[in-house]
Amino acid sequence: MLGIVLLGRSLDRAIAASAFLFAILTSFLILGMARFRGLSSETLILSGIAIQFLFSSLSLLIQYLGTMDQVYEIVSWFFGSLSKAGWPEIGIIASLVAPSTLILMRSAWDMDILLTGDEAAKSLGVNVRMLRLKGIVYASFITAAAVCFTGVIAFICLISPHIARMIVGAEHRYCLPASALIGAVLVLGADTLGRTIWSPQVIPIGVMTSFLGAPFFFYLLIKRTRGYRPC
Repeated sequence: MLGIVLLGRSLDRAIAASAFLFAILTSFLILGMARFRGLSSETLILSGIAIQFLFSSLSLLIQYLGTMDQVYEIVSWFFGSLSKAGWPEIGIIASLVAPSTLILMRSAWDMDILLTGDEAAKSLGVNVRMLRLKGIVYASFITAAAVCFTGVIAFICLISPHIARMIVGAEHRYCLPASALIGAVLVLGADTLGRTIWSPQVIPIGVMTSFLGAPFFFYLLIKRTRGYRPC
C-alpha cells in the first residue's frame, strides 16, 4: 500500500513488494513484543492487536496525505478485488505459497502435539518456541503472497480453518490442505455473488466476505457456549 503513494499508478510490483515487506515486518514486531513479555498465545494476540492499531493509524495518515487518485487506489485495495489477478500473478503466488505450505505440512505432527499444551509438547521433544516462530513467519509469507495482488479479503483466513476442522477434524495434515481448498471456494463464491447479486454493479469481494464472516462468528460463539471448541 505504501507503494501506491510513492509510485503512483504503475503499482502492481510496488504493492506486491510492500505486502511482503510489511507482512514480515509485522510478524517480527509481534514476535519481538511477545518474546519480551513471554511467548504465549495471549501475548501474541495482544501484540497483534497493538500492531494492527499502529498500522491502521499509518494507513489513515497515508490516505490523509495522498491525492484523490491515490486515496481511491488505497480504498480500492482495502475493498479487495480479483480483477488484477491474472495467470502470471497466479503463477507467482503459487510459486511462493506452495513451498511454504509444504514446509508447514512437514511440521503437522508437531502442531498436533502442540494442541495438547506447551508442557506436553515439550515433554515429547517439540521445540515449541521455534515451531511458533516458523508457523508465524511462513503463515505471514503465505498471507502476503495471497493478498498482494488482490488487496484485503477479510475473514477468509479465520473462517476456512474452522469449517475445515468441522469437516476433517483437527489433524493438521488434513486440516491445512482442507483450509486452503475451503478458502479458495469461499473466495470464488463471494466474488461470484458480489458480481451477480446487484448486477451490473459489482460489490467488492472484501465487503461480501465480511458480510458472510460476521454471522459465522456469531454462530461459533453460540456453539462455543454449548461446549463446542473449534480451536
